[in-house]
Formats: sequence, C-alpha cells, structure tokens
Amino acid sequence: MVNFVNLGNNPVVAGEAIINFGLAKADRVEIKVYDVSGRLMKTLANRQFSAGPQTIRWDGTDDNGRQLARGVYFTQVKFLNSKYAAAKKLTLLK
Repeated sequence: MVNFVNLGNNPVVAGEAIINFGLAKADRVEIKVYDVSGRLMKTLANRQFSAGPQTIRWDGTDDNGRQLARGVYFTQVKFLNSKYAAAKKLTLLK
C-alpha cells in the first residue's frame, strides 16, 4: 500500500464529492476544503486513521452547514506523521 489521494464525482453535479485516500501506515489525517481565495470553507477530517483505503464524503456545505456557491474549490489532504500532502481541484456545480 502506498499513500494516495483521489477525488470521485468531480465535478459535483448532484450528490457528494468523494475523497478516497490510502495510508501505507496509520496516521493523523487533515482534510480541508478551501475556496479560490484560500479561505477555509470546511474541515472534513482531523483525526487518526488506520492503514489502508479510506473514504470521506463532502456534501458541498461549509463548517456552518450552509450550502456553498457553485464554483471551484481545493481539497487539501495532509498525512501529518508521514509528511505526505496533496491538493486537488474540485468543481461544485449543484
């Protein structure tokens, strides 16, 4: 198993964005969504995950539960102990 991040259902026309990631070994993972100006919109995860494939879903809302506007967002994933980081562009059309 190697560390990886992949987005599913992108662009999001209906339903949820799916963030698939895999950990070579257990690690603390932060997953955050930012708008194009760099403002934090949503923290999806900030906790320990076991090794192996994982899935997180994002329904297009911010940290206050409000639906975000259509547009481009960036998903940042960090594996804190292994120092792995990835950022992916996500388009919200719903």
